[in-house]
Amino acid sequence: MNTAKDIELITDTVGSDQYKITARAQFDSPADSVWPLLMNWERFIEVGLPGMTSDFRWLSGGPDVVPSKFQFDMAGATLKEEIYEQKVDPGQGLYLLRYRT
Repeated sequence: MNTAKDIELITDTVGSDQYKITARAQFDSPADSVWPLLMNWERFIEVGLPGMTSDFRWLSGGPDVVPSKFQFDMAGATLKEEIYEQKVDPGQGLYLLRYRT
């Protein structure tokens, strides 16, 4: 199983009701086996927020398209998010994914 060994979470306030959240994780598995799990947003939301979400759906784009928008329900609210940047360079050990709510 690909599970994070250590997770560092940094939250910065960037404006009124606006935050930048940066998460860094170290896995005991090779990046090429972890990356596909992180790119499966439906599964990522389900695993990251177990039992707390429902009604995931793509609004534009899709699982392999950047940019893409999706939404899901949590705690009585509908959250809309956008994946706006993705960079992958296994040779350099770079796996970057940026999204915003």
